[in-house]
Amino acid sequence: MKEVYSKISQIIKQTSGLFLADFAWGDIDRLNSFYRAARQNNRLLAVTMKQAHLIDNLSKDPNLRVPDLAKKDTLIFRKAKKRYFGWEQEVLKRGRVVDSSQIAKM
Repeated sequence: MKEVYSKISQIIKQTSGLFLADFAWGDIDRLNSFYRAARQNNRLLAVTMKQAHLIDNLSKDPNLRVPDLAKKDTLIFRKAKKRYFGWEQEVLKRGRVVDSSQIAKM
């Protein structure tokens, strides 16, 4: 896990502008590695709404460490839709929500 984190952090450090990564949305260890690496490199971590929903539910377990969606170093990426499911509406209330136009301006 330290090796993965180290590689992620090094790549982020060498990348200017937006950094995108894709990994299994349920891989909490990988999510935490990206979160830590983003923080170390003064970057923001944006997660999908599905990841935010998972993080919100997992944060209720005191034995698990997951990013705090209410902090300023995390964002929730929202795809434009006409209607959102109930769980998506709850996620929209949890943290700083951004769409593609807002990310393009960052």
